[in-house]
This record gives sequence, C-alpha cells and structure tokens, in this order.
Amino acid sequence: MSKAVLITGGNLGSVAENLEAAREAISREVGVVERCSSVLESEAWGFEAEERFLNQVLVVATALPPEQLLERCLQIERQLGRVRRPGLGTVRARWISTCCSTTTGSSTATG
Repeated sequence: MSKAVLITGGNLGSVAENLEAAREAISREVGVVERCSSVLESEAWGFEAEERFLNQVLVVATALPPEQLLERCLQIERQLGRVRRPGLGTVRARWISTCCSTTTGSSTATG
C-alpha cells in the first residue's frame, strides 16, 4: 500500500462543502484518508482572483498506482463539477493536486 498526499482546494461556490465532498469521494474511490490538515485560507498564486482559496492536505493510503490515482482524482474533480478551461486561470472552483510516494521508491503524478 502506498501513501499519497493530496491537496484539495477551491475559491468559488460553497468551498467548505466542496472540500468535504472531495474528502468523502477520495475516501470511497481512492483509499483510506489517514490524516487531514486543518482547512487553510490563502491568496491566489500565479493569477488574479477576487476570492481567497480554502485548502486542505490529505494523506491517503491507496493501492492505486500513480497514474490511476491521478485519473481517479481528475474523475472526482469532474464529478464535483470542476471544468478545466485552458487559458482561464481565474476559473478554479475546486481541484485536487497529487503527490505519491511508495514504499519501494518514489513516483509522482501531478494534476
């Protein structure tokens, strides 16, 4: 079993509810959420945004290899209503960033 560090966050809509929904979906579809940080508030980074972001870090035990973990997280984003629009950095309702490490080495899949 590998450990994955997932960063969830958003700045539009019902962000706290979206973070909870993401946590629940990750728990059902990715693996056991072993730890989660407090929800932290931050400014946008790399682009302008009127609303501040809420972010949370999750440590998940998963049997998924990195590529499948990334695809599953992207699928969860889509299920929760995330629409990726290239060139429109200000449209970020929610996202899940991933970083995985395994007990036999390390591997990274980001999205």
